[in-house]
Amino acid sequence: MNKRVLITGSSRGIGKAIAISLANAGYDIALHFHSNINAAKATQDELQALGCKVSLLQFDVADRATVKQAIEQ
Repeated sequence: MNKRVLITGSSRGIGKAIAISLANAGYDIALHFHSNINAAKATQDELQALGCKVSLLQFDVADRATVKQAIEQ
């Protein structure tokens, strides 16, 4: 079974660095972003090049209902 982790704000900055580190450690990544789809897709490509599976999740972490819905899917 593969390990999978959700990292909020992982399309840029510190979140992206954490995602890369965990991808290198063998985790598949649920890559969260709020609005910058281009940055998220670029990070997705970078992570996939490392050999991990990546799913994109777009939601506002301040909206609990949306967070719940996105994670359950």
